[in-house]
Amino acid sequence: MNRKRLAALAEWLEQGAPGIAFNMFCVREPIAQVLGPGGDPLDAEMVRRQIAEKSLTHSDLCCGLEGATVQVFDPGFPLYAPEHSFLVQDHALALLDLPRIDKGPQWDCAHDLFDPTHAPENCRPETAAQAVWRLYSGADPWPAIV
Repeated sequence: MNRKRLAALAEWLEQGAPGIAFNMFCVREPIAQVLGPGGDPLDAEMVRRQIAEKSLTHSDLCCGLEGATVQVFDPGFPLYAPEHSFLVQDHALALLDLPRIDKGPQWDCAHDLFDPTHAPENCRPETAAQAVWRLYSGADPWPAIV
């Protein structure tokens, strides 16, 4: 586990994840794609609020924790279609020096930290920062938060 990078990620999330729209259910994709016809309407309100709060554009990115990790430490990493999200997740794991956790065939989110089903509904970056700090401390990232 790369504690220095976990701490830097948590601090960036505590600042509100500047420069991106944060949504646990997105991996790392342009906001236009998230709000487009293929996007999830349930994500739209949260993303639109962040567009206004952070003065983002539709060409900026929407990221979950794995995408945010890549954005912070390797912003030049290519964007991939959602069906190839495992590439972003694997790169985030490598950047944080975390092991892949086999979640089984139904849902493979690479690691509990990245699993949006463990996070509270409409998880904000500051809440995600708490999960990162818990992992930094050696604890399960989500139970005390949800």
